[in-house]
Amino acid sequence: MAGAALACAWISLPDLAFLPVAAGIALAWAWHLAQALQRGRRPLRALELRAKDRARWQDGSGQWQEGEILPSSYASDWLVIVNLRASGRRGRSLVLLPDCAAAEELRRLRIWLRWRLGRGA
Repeated sequence: MAGAALACAWISLPDLAFLPVAAGIALAWAWHLAQALQRGRRPLRALELRAKDRARWQDGSGQWQEGEILPSSYASDWLVIVNLRASGRRGRSLVLLPDCAAAEELRRLRIWLRWRLGRGA
């Protein structure tokens, strides 16, 4: 995506306008890469499911937060997206692929998301 954005900017912008746009694209790419690789300031390290749509999670600094699992969360055989929000804070997303966790734990998470959030079967 970043490469395509840079190519479009290179083709359509004059040199002086291209430089700040390219810097912005590079910064956005670096930020998203850090988030995807769990290298940001607050990566999620642990997740505990609670009753109803509640959960607890541990960030990279070791602090636990409690909040809700949003209905926009998604669970399939190949992808699990857990959208979380602590009260009064911005939402967080945890993306899990099949090799990101133990198979049995990931299966239980998928089942929990499907049934607890009202998307049974």
